Amino acid sequence: MIKPRVVVTEVQVEKGSIDFIPSYSNEFELYEDDIPKGASPLSMKKLAETKGYKLVAANKGCYNLFFVRKDCMHDLSELTIEDALKNL
Repeated sequence: MIKPRVVVTEVQVEKGSIDFIPSYSNEFELYEDDIPKGASPLSMKKLAETKGYKLVAANKGCYNLFFVRKDCMHDLSELTIEDALKNL
Protein backbone atom coordinates (compact mmCIF):
# COMPACT_ATOMS: atom_id res chain seq x y z
CA MET A 1 0.00 0.00 0.00
CA ILE A 2 1.31 3.44 -0.95
CA LYS A 3 1.28 6.01 1.90
CA PRO A 4 2.98 9.22 0.77
CA ARG A 5 4.45 11.50 3.44
CA VAL A 6 2.88 14.60 1.89
CA VAL A 7 -0.41 14.98 0.02
CA VAL A 8 -1.53 18.14 -1.81
CA THR A 9 -5.21 18.50 -2.68
CA GLU A 10 -7.20 21.07 -4.60
CA VAL A 11 -10.43 22.16 -2.94
CA GLN A 12 -13.48 24.31 -3.69
CA VAL A 13 -12.41 27.20 -1.45
CA GLU A 14 -15.68 29.06 -2.06
CA LYS A 15 -17.38 26.51 0.21
CA GLY A 16 -15.14 27.59 3.09
CA SER A 17 -15.72 25.77 6.36
CA ILE A 18 -18.96 24.10 5.19
CA ASP A 19 -18.89 20.30 5.04
CA PHE A 20 -19.59 19.87 1.29
CA ILE A 21 -18.89 17.19 -1.31
CA PRO A 22 -20.68 17.53 -4.68
CA SER A 23 -22.61 14.61 -6.11
CA TYR A 24 -20.98 12.68 -8.92
CA SER A 25 -22.30 13.47 -12.40
CA ASN A 26 -21.64 11.90 -15.79
CA GLU A 27 -22.64 15.27 -17.23
CA PHE A 28 -19.58 17.13 -15.92
CA GLU A 29 -19.13 20.50 -17.62
CA LEU A 30 -15.75 22.12 -17.10
CA TYR A 31 -16.89 25.71 -17.59
CA GLU A 32 -20.28 25.85 -15.85
CA ASP A 33 -19.58 28.34 -13.06
CA ASP A 34 -22.78 27.70 -11.10
CA ILE A 35 -22.07 23.98 -10.53
CA PRO A 36 -19.67 23.13 -7.67
CA LYS A 37 -16.76 20.98 -8.88
CA GLY A 38 -14.92 19.89 -5.74
CA ALA A 39 -14.99 19.21 -2.03
CA SER A 40 -14.84 21.97 0.54
CA PRO A 41 -11.68 22.50 2.59
CA LEU A 42 -13.45 21.09 5.67
CA SER A 43 -14.57 17.93 3.84
CA MET A 44 -11.07 17.33 2.49
CA LYS A 45 -9.56 17.82 5.96
CA LYS A 46 -12.00 15.27 7.40
CA LEU A 47 -11.12 12.75 4.69
CA ALA A 48 -7.39 13.30 5.17
CA GLU A 49 -7.73 12.72 8.92
CA THR A 50 -9.42 9.36 8.32
CA LYS A 51 -6.41 8.40 6.19
CA GLY A 52 -3.87 9.44 8.85
CA TYR A 53 -2.92 12.95 7.63
CA LYS A 54 -2.90 16.38 9.27
CA LEU A 55 -3.39 19.75 7.56
CA VAL A 56 -0.17 21.79 7.82
CA ALA A 57 -0.43 24.52 5.15
CA ALA A 58 -2.47 26.17 2.43
CA ASN A 59 -1.43 28.27 -0.54
CA LYS A 60 -2.26 31.99 -0.66
CA GLY A 61 -5.68 31.45 -2.26
CA CYS A 62 -6.40 28.43 -0.05
CA TYR A 63 -7.38 26.29 -3.04
CA ASN A 64 -4.46 23.91 -2.39
CA LEU A 65 -4.18 22.21 0.99
CA PHE A 66 -1.02 20.46 2.17
CA PHE A 67 -1.31 17.40 4.41
CA VAL A 68 1.47 15.48 6.17
CA ARG A 69 1.23 11.92 7.42
CA LYS A 70 0.84 11.90 11.23
CA ASP A 71 4.04 9.93 11.83
CA CYS A 72 6.02 12.52 9.83
CA MET A 73 4.74 15.65 11.63
CA HIS A 74 7.78 16.04 13.94
CA ASP A 75 7.83 19.79 14.79
CA LEU A 76 5.06 20.77 12.36
CA SER A 77 1.85 22.25 13.75
CA GLU A 78 -1.60 21.26 12.59
CA LEU A 79 -3.51 24.06 10.83
CA THR A 80 -7.23 24.62 11.37
CA ILE A 81 -9.53 25.32 8.42
CA GLU A 82 -10.23 28.76 9.89
CA ASP A 83 -6.50 29.58 9.92
CA ALA A 84 -6.08 28.22 6.38
CA LEU A 85 -8.95 30.41 5.13
CA LYS A 86 -7.18 33.51 6.47
CA ASN A 87 -4.94 33.19 3.37
CA LEU A 88 -7.80 34.33 1.12
